[in-house]
Amino acid sequence: MLRLWNGVAGRLHDLPGEHDGTRRQRSAESVGHGADRRRIGGRWAAAQQGAAEFLEHSIYGVQPHHIVTLIDSQPGLTQATWGYRPPASANDTWIGTDVPSGGVGVGSGQLAFGAPVSITNYIGQTGDGVHANWLERLTESLREFNVPTKFDQSVTLTGLANGCLNLVAGVVASTGNACGSGGGGGQLVRCLGGRGGGGC
Repeated sequence: MLRLWNGVAGRLHDLPGEHDGTRRQRSAESVGHGADRRRIGGRWAAAQQGAAEFLEHSIYGVQPHHIVTLIDSQPGLTQATWGYRPPASANDTWIGTDVPSGGVGVGSGQLAFGAPVSITNYIGQTGDGVHANWLERLTESLREFNVPTKFDQSVTLTGLANGCLNLVAGVVASTGNACGSGGGGGQLVRCLGGRGGGGC
């Protein structure tokens, strides 16, 4: 059951459901300021499938689709579209699938997140856009980490010429020469590889 709720002692009024199987309620004291809630009855079982599912018929497979639109960039178009489902927009903020246009089987789904400006990860913060608070941010031109980063497997750096790596003003680049042949940067390679001793 979905509810619009503002914490006022349960004085709720039923609204006609907009979708089959959905019952909506609204608080008389706070119309438009409530929150949608879904009650999951009983005790939660460990590692149980989620209470909200969005793909109903497996015979249709998985298509590229915005499943949840968090911020609608064209609310006027949405209101004017029958069923309130206009074509997806690159300016929406959304959660959906990332699969070829021909679709894939339900066992081959891929998760996607989209936003027009950035996607940011926080831990222990409310998400206010302040640089000191976020830990990872992806924009159109940069993926930035604001926390120490560890790679447990080999890392491939594309776009660099073969050669020894060098660090200048915080930027890693290739010298174009093999390490130990006058190219410099060998110390950085030893440190990056975890083989360095003193000085790393």
